[in-house]
Amino acid sequence: MPFVSAIIFFAITYQYYWAMKNSAYAKLQAEFSFKSKEIKRLIEGRILSYEQVLNGAKGLFMASESITREEFKTYVAALKLDLMFPGIQGVGFSVIVPPSKRDDFIKKIRAEGIESFDITPMNMRDFYTSIVYLEPFNERNKRAIGYDMFSEENRREAMQSARDKNSVAISGKVTLLQEYGNNTQSGFLMYLPIFDKSIKNETLQERREHIKGWVYAPFRINNFMHGLHEYENNDFDIEIYDNGIVSKKSLMYDRFANNEKSLYSSDITINVAGRNWTLLIKSTPIFEAKVDLEKANILLLAGAVFSLFLFYIFWQMVNIKEYAQKRTQRANNDLLINKNKLSNLNKTLEKRVEDKTKELQIANERQEEYIFSLEILNLELKKSKENALQAAQARSNFISSISHELRTPLNSIINFTDQTIEDFDEMLLDKDLQDDTKNYLRRVLANSKHLLQLINDLLEFTKAEAGKIDYTLEKVDINIIMTTAYNNTYSLLNGTDIQFNLKLNQTPLIAMIDSRRFLQILLNLLSNAIKFTKKGSIELRSFDDANYISIEIEDTGKGIAIEKQKAIFEPFIQADSNDSGTGLGLGLVQRMCDDMGIEISLNSQEGMGSVFRLNIKKVQV
Repeated sequence: MPFVSAIIFFAITYQYYWAMKNSAYAKLQAEFSFKSKEIKRLIEGRILSYEQVLNGAKGLFMASESITREEFKTYVAALKLDLMFPGIQGVGFSVIVPPSKRDDFIKKIRAEGIESFDITPMNMRDFYTSIVYLEPFNERNKRAIGYDMFSEENRREAMQSARDKNSVAISGKVTLLQEYGNNTQSGFLMYLPIFDKSIKNETLQERREHIKGWVYAPFRINNFMHGLHEYENNDFDIEIYDNGIVSKKSLMYDRFANNEKSLYSSDITINVAGRNWTLLIKSTPIFEAKVDLEKANILLLAGAVFSLFLFYIFWQMVNIKEYAQKRTQRANNDLLINKNKLSNLNKTLEKRVEDKTKELQIANERQEEYIFSLEILNLELKKSKENALQAAQARSNFISSISHELRTPLNSIINFTDQTIEDFDEMLLDKDLQDDTKNYLRRVLANSKHLLQLINDLLEFTKAEAGKIDYTLEKVDINIIMTTAYNNTYSLLNGTDIQFNLKLNQTPLIAMIDSRRFLQILLNLLSNAIKFTKKGSIELRSFDDANYISIEIEDTGKGIAIEKQKAIFEPFIQADSNDSGTGLGLGLVQRMCDDMGIEISLNSQEGMGSVFRLNIKKVQV
């Protein structure tokens, strides 16, 4: 029986441990999926920005009859490529040269100061193309001047596609002419056609007959990826494959070549200027080590220890019962033996019986003490069980609440996004549907912000519970932080008749606090005031109160009943069970105030509004 009880309790503990462990890994999986999509978005955004660079260069050629080398150099220098467009190798122009004008063209370029200029490769072709401009004109880019990119298959396919479609196109995986030495990388090129501007060039035949050349940009893939600063860490291994084919031949980029085993991976196809790239994003051991199993392990260890303790208690109870039974049996046997031996000695027998009776009384008293101790222990175990059940119920209520809070905005996002996709084709022709779609997207944005705020509250509360919130205390002017909080929340009242007033002390109010955490406290209190105020006004004010700086947030909302005012600063507690949210906000505010030595108080009457007051010790300027 003792062993079975311990096993049952440990099995229940292990079940909770397994659930917490799975939750931790699911959370890490969600973070991986989110950041994988963010990497895709950054790459697509970077490609779009480079397309704008080429469109600008095309505009330069279309606006002038001719562009000199010095004018092109000045234009590209003004773009500040290394600062504004990291990852791009340069911006150039390749011109079409008829065979009949080849020699004159070479002489002309040499006369401009490039004495070794020639069109390469030198074999005869129906027509030539030649790189004439490529800025910045550094040692790497000088190697490409004069090269006929149309002579190489990958480059030619991209140039033809750009010409025929009159749009940006990129090449497949190539090795740039700029590559030399040991640091050789894969690369690709982006092209945009330049036509005779005196003709509309609307048909395919017109575009092929009146093409003048291409503005283009070469990229070294490692430099291109190096510009994605937000993911230059060791959490992810990113591989890029050309043309949607995952093979060694089409591999363009591999962040960590030796990262073969990963817990999470994501296979994403993106269309880059008409060409498909496959992104293979894999987690690294550094990212996978971020999974938080501390609470699950503590639960497992505590459950194992308590199971052993429970086994020991039951085992002791069984031993005590057996000991009492054996002791009683032994006493009875002794009485029978003594009775037979002392049948003729009545006086002695009576005395010995009396002695034995006393011994039995003492034994019974001790047995009663043992039983009393066991009853006390049983009561304590019962109380512990009730506390455990209450804790489990509180945890269940919290999980139910947070599941609802997460599900509601996610369902809205899914529904509005699905509706937008369903109406997309009709939306292009229908102005009313366009307005509806904008409203859907605004609601998606609002629900996304709400979901992000909810996740941030959970993360902050978890850090607070673990004592891991870091504070950087410094002397700051409270009025400045209050102004920031006011500006950050003022837009939330757009479309309402609520007045939002800011009244600051006329002189600076200096305190030793963490400015970022204090701003978080003010934003939380202001967002609550806005949430529960339907009409009237909200006022944020500060004043000098002797040795303290006092800040008050007053609203004309629905107020809080007196019997609920103390409880609302507890985690997971809300003044009204019908209110949305997790109840973490004021609990987190109370924790941060305690950590920074700030006194927080509440004065409220139900139906009359509320005033939250913060008292902070002043410091000498």
